Amino acid sequence: MRSRSPLLVLLALLMTVVSGLALPSIATAAPPQGTVAGATLDWGIKESFRRYVTGPIAHGSTTLLGTTTGTYTWVGGTGEAATDGSAADVSFGAGNGVHFRGHPMNGVDALDLAFTNPRVHVTSSGAADLYLDVQGREFAGTTEVGETFTLSGVHFATVALPAATVEGSTITWANAPTTLTEAGAQAFGGFYPAGTALDPLTLSVPISAPATATTTSLNASTDSAEAGETVTLTAAVAPAEAAGAVAFSTDAGPLAAPVAVHDGTAVLTTDALPEGTNVISATFTPADAAAFLASTSAPVTVTVEPIQTDPDPVWEPQISVFLADGVTPVGDREVFAGDTLVVKGAGFDPAANVGGRGVPIPNTLPQGTYAVFGHFAQDWRPSEGAAATARKTGSQGWVLTEDTVEQIPPMFQQAVREQWVPLSGEGEFTWTVKLAAPKETVDGGRYGIYTYPGGGVKNADQELAVPLNYQGKRPPSVAVTDGDDAVSTVKAGDTIRFAASDLDPGQSVRFEVHSDPLVVGTVAASDAGAADVEWTVPASFPAGQHEVRVLAADESAAAEPLARQSFTVLAVDRCLQLGAELRWGVRASFRQYLAGPIAHGSTTLLGATTQASDGRFVWSTGAGKADTEGRDVDVAFGEGHGVHFRGHAMPGGHALDLAFTNPRVVVTSATTAQLRLDVKGREFVDTSSVGTTFERSDVHFADLALSAPSVSGTTRTWSDAVATLTADGAAAFGGFYRPGEELDPVTFSVTTRGEVNCDDITGPTTGRGETPTPSNGNAGDGGQVAPVATSAPAGASQKCVARRATGGSLDWGLKESFRTYVEGPIAKGSFSGGSFSATGGAINPDASGIGRANFSGTLSATGHDGKLNFSLSNPSVQITGPTSAVLYAQVKATNTKGESAVNGTVAFANLSFNRLAVDENSLSVSGASATLTGSGAQAFAGFYAAGTPLDPVSFSVSLGGEVPCDSSTDPSLPKTGADVDASMLALAALTMLAGAAVLARRRRVLVHD
Repeated sequence: MRSRSPLLVLLALLMTVVSGLALPSIATAAPPQGTVAGATLDWGIKESFRRYVTGPIAHGSTTLLGTTTGTYTWVGGTGEAATDGSAADVSFGAGNGVHFRGHPMNGVDALDLAFTNPRVHVTSSGAADLYLDVQGREFAGTTEVGETFTLSGVHFATVALPAATVEGSTITWANAPTTLTEAGAQAFGGFYPAGTALDPLTLSVPISAPATATTTSLNASTDSAEAGETVTLTAAVAPAEAAGAVAFSTDAGPLAAPVAVHDGTAVLTTDALPEGTNVISATFTPADAAAFLASTSAPVTVTVEPIQTDPDPVWEPQISVFLADGVTPVGDREVFAGDTLVVKGAGFDPAANVGGRGVPIPNTLPQGTYAVFGHFAQDWRPSEGAAATARKTGSQGWVLTEDTVEQIPPMFQQAVREQWVPLSGEGEFTWTVKLAAPKETVDGGRYGIYTYPGGGVKNADQELAVPLNYQGKRPPSVAVTDGDDAVSTVKAGDTIRFAASDLDPGQSVRFEVHSDPLVVGTVAASDAGAADVEWTVPASFPAGQHEVRVLAADESAAAEPLARQSFTVLAVDRCLQLGAELRWGVRASFRQYLAGPIAHGSTTLLGATTQASDGRFVWSTGAGKADTEGRDVDVAFGEGHGVHFRGHAMPGGHALDLAFTNPRVVVTSATTAQLRLDVKGREFVDTSSVGTTFERSDVHFADLALSAPSVSGTTRTWSDAVATLTADGAAAFGGFYRPGEELDPVTFSVTTRGEVNCDDITGPTTGRGETPTPSNGNAGDGGQVAPVATSAPAGASQKCVARRATGGSLDWGLKESFRTYVEGPIAKGSFSGGSFSATGGAINPDASGIGRANFSGTLSATGHDGKLNFSLSNPSVQITGPTSAVLYAQVKATNTKGESAVNGTVAFANLSFNRLAVDENSLSVSGASATLTGSGAQAFAGFYAAGTPLDPVSFSVSLGGEVPCDSSTDPSLPKTGADVDASMLALAALTMLAGAAVLARRRRVLVHD
């Protein structure tokens, strides 16, 4: 089959637009209110056409297809509709329709059209659209047979709906006028123009509105209750307007009669739930089953327990003894005078022990319980008749309830409170005791914690004992500290303190360090029994384990020490001390963007950082270390030393504001290293607002790929290491670049300055303030300049000069298929412009014509009733080499919905050409290939993807007088294509609005090429 005619291509395109753009609005509309089944459509298409087909000229025929009958009736239509007829979408089935044939020749027909699968889309109470599938042959004339074609879903006619008649649930529109559309005229083979009246149609639509679903949820006021306790069950029915009743039930049956629903809620309050587990559900039954459906809730469980009666408490006294933390049982650990223990008691009846002596507690009140630390005989219990002499007490507490203490006569109450240990109503107490031994002991007795009734009352249940491994006075001890905390390891040069405790007050003691006996000092203990001395570990002191000993001052070194404590002297690590230099330009394209016409930015050097003539920044005051074999290089360049980038100035600051300081290079293997930075600045939001400030330290900014270093004397240099941005680096860079993108290469060198203790190595000096860069790229004393050098380095033999662009022109049609689309039957718009006049710039004819030429003028396009607007004005061409250039332009564009896509200056296209014609007086390029950039694709409102070919570009400029080179004309500076830094160029573009997804779909549909 030969290629489709332009007419059918346009028709197919229009059908795609209609089906791809118009119909999805139905899918996203509110859900239909009813369903349609058994609809009928009566429509004769056009009476005059029927007569022509069967008349003496066409000698044709009409064939009914599928279930179609008469002239012509379709039955069995299905779809959806609003019950009031304000909207409907009804289809009558593929294959059902009528087939017209005429002008037979050679076994085929020149007129061959089948209209099937009618679909009526009611868009309002007075309007509808008629869609058809059309299949047949292109009508080429009465003497020629055209190619076959198939079109689906053709918007064939518009329908003016009269007032509808309603009978029951069926809505009928009778004799509705129909008018041929543009798409219908094309599908009709051009027999009639758009706007021709077709036969009226009659549409009858039976609508069934389903009952509304309901939901019922159930909530119980509690999930656990005692028998006879009131439980409230609340059922919520949605929608709230559903009238009816709710039955609350369990597996055993209903709990009560159904409860009527009021405002979506039914409540049952019951105290008759049986004991056990009750699984309850709520079932809603609608009053009008035709309007609403029934629903049942998820079950809820309410457990009903038998009524509980509190048993009489059983008092079983017991005690436990813990160390001072109140958690660790004391067990058989040694304890000493002055130690703190925690005694916890439970099961002591608060009402017990009434009676006794009556003083100091009246004998009508509970006398409480004594809790003591003492030395008791084997037979010590008062209930067994043991005398008081069997119990020698030291520390003592009196366990009483607060109610009892409050009733003690005032004259005795204070004395009791001094020993009082509170007893709770549950019979529990906690006594924190500092051990103080009794002045006397009992023969054959033992130390421990004891309890027994107070006031002379006898109660064997409360006579309890926990023996203690009491050792009396604590022996002296000595600790090794750094002045605050205990340490176990030290190094030569450390100053430490030996602190002895639990000595006799005023005792003279001597501190010695062993195994290399060394007397540190002799001091007298304080009144608290403490003594300490300070000692600095000598540089020559041997590494290994040692011991500090505390001896009586008059004892020999061989005597048993009063106390001893071991510690370890560690060997001192040795390192190579390094000086370092770093050369790195961050990213050349970023510096160019910052100094360009979009960001209008600046670069400021900080601290001792300088900038070389090639644009790289230089840190020369680095310091660090490596191991004695020269491995594990770690060098840093100091806080405050670095570079500060600013751009997009506005009130309140700069939208782009980043300072990179204190770079650090950490070599991790023979081929890898990390570049780390401190980053301070503002979060980048967009080009029209100032973000919040942030500060991040020691960011793992880039990974470096190292080659073998060059060696000169004691200096090693790694040159041009490839630097790859990390994820942390990308975040700190404000998101301008993606992780994995290459930055400028890194060169760094380290110089060995000798071997020292690793801890003695100090870092680089801290920078102070900012050092702006003058125009020659070296550190200066004021002013700010572009981030790359703008003149030849000092000592250069020839000054870089360029020639001013004084005249010329640029001719460009943007893209032919876009112009065709804009001016075609879909967009119905216009396209103008494409010739531009040179207005300035500069070109370097001695450097293959690199430079920039600026032009004035505008090309514009509009369509879709003014919703699509595109203007490209004042383009400039940045020539980056003998065969390449970038075309920048001011672009303002909206998409086909009228939503703004971009409004600003962007790098629109990359240009390439075989030859640049340049001499001392002129430069010209003819027919340069142009491809759309990423930012250009955004500016083009998403019609085309990045990389799409555009129309060729031709331009020429006349060259005038000499001007100094700048960043666009200096051959020593790197030049890149637009998409090398599309993220930077896109900063000038506004963010695409929510319509971007629609435009992406449209781009797939509207194939202009």
